[in-house]
Amino acid sequence: MLVGRNSELEQLNNAFAQPASSILLLYGRTGIGKTSLIQEFIKDKDAFYYSCLPSAKDEARFFLANAVYGESELNPYMDRYEDVFQGIKRAENNGKKIVVIDEFTNISRGDKDFMEGVLTMVKHPEDFGRVLFVLISSSISYVEGNHSKMFGSDSSLVEELKLGALNFAESMHFLANYSMEDCIRLYGLTGGIPEYLIRINRKVSVEENIVRHILTKGAKLNQEGHNFVLEELRESASYNTILGCLSRGMLKINDIFNYTGFGRDKISVYLKNVIERDIVEKVYSYDISGKENIKKGCYRVTPGFINFWYRYLYSHATELEIMDPQEYFNTFIKDSLDEFCEEAFIQVCTDYLHLLETHHAMQFQSVTRGRIYEKESRIDVILEDEEGKNVIALCDFTEAPMSDEVLSHLTNVCHEERMKPVMTYLFSRNGFSDALRSKAETDLTIHLVDLKDL
Repeated sequence: MLVGRNSELEQLNNAFAQPASSILLLYGRTGIGKTSLIQEFIKDKDAFYYSCLPSAKDEARFFLANAVYGESELNPYMDRYEDVFQGIKRAENNGKKIVVIDEFTNISRGDKDFMEGVLTMVKHPEDFGRVLFVLISSSISYVEGNHSKMFGSDSSLVEELKLGALNFAESMHFLANYSMEDCIRLYGLTGGIPEYLIRINRKVSVEENIVRHILTKGAKLNQEGHNFVLEELRESASYNTILGCLSRGMLKINDIFNYTGFGRDKISVYLKNVIERDIVEKVYSYDISGKENIKKGCYRVTPGFINFWYRYLYSHATELEIMDPQEYFNTFIKDSLDEFCEEAFIQVCTDYLHLLETHHAMQFQSVTRGRIYEKESRIDVILEDEEGKNVIALCDFTEAPMSDEVLSHLTNVCHEERMKPVMTYLFSRNGFSDALRSKAETDLTIHLVDLKDL
């Protein structure tokens, strides 16, 4: 069953409903659910689907010809993709055919004739019939970096759909048996990536899932972080070092330079490459437009499993090899897991505020949002409306109830940042002190939200 993806299915169906032939470029990282989405889309339509592995130029064309015509002694003699595509049966009654080539870059990287054949088919419906050509790829950097090279002056024929991770509400479909706390932990661990979510065994605890599916030698996810980077990037040793630095809190170029000795220009190139692949993101504190106190950005591994792997497994490869998985969890992960998952909690709380806005339950409509990352002046969510008014939020995933001291500190931070929020939301995993509840009862601009409310 496909979970979520309603807006993506709508975009696909809208593209299909257009009278003219066109190309839709569907892309996103490995395991994000591209094939599941396309299978749901084509299940009641006239479609041709082909998935291709990396092959030599002539063999790739030969394999596709076999899929189109069936195995034939003539297939090896087809030297143009245009001839191969001629064999795809037209839709009946002048309908529209869907042609899906999954992981098309395995062909197009080595043979420019492939894309020429695709464009010929799309531009000449009188010869091929009306068609929606869906090209799927897991190579984000290749798709985004080679668009003009692939399509040139025919870019107007191409629509793009980049598939991202599932949000928390969608991820909950995979986490039905867990408490709200554990759902947040598992969301933090998986980052909303379907490939990781489906591996969760809902009959056992979060801890047991980590021990069985990540820490145990030979488990599918045991080397996933390294394998994912290896698939995406050359010079994996250097990238491993960069990602290891980021996952351990070295978030600025100067921090990485001091640790690695890599040249700053070299570090910048490495960071650019991992950002293009959605492995790393650059974040800015207080990115609210028109303010003078915008701070310089820093880098972090995109929240989710890759960050978990580099933080907890990469730096302790020897111990992972020789220790019992449960002992490894107790030694290196157990005490800091909730601190690691706090970023997921912040995202859940941000989604909550977005829902309040969407359903007009907040009486506030933001036009932009930001955040202050620095620990001493941290604000987890800053919303700003057209008039420059702010709603702010702080999110606490620790064991202790949130105290009124947190509110006092937040008030001081707002003064320093020259903000006067019209509403303050405080989110806490373990509730609030009596003193803080008393303040919220007398100040209606303060809203306390616990896990039950979420």
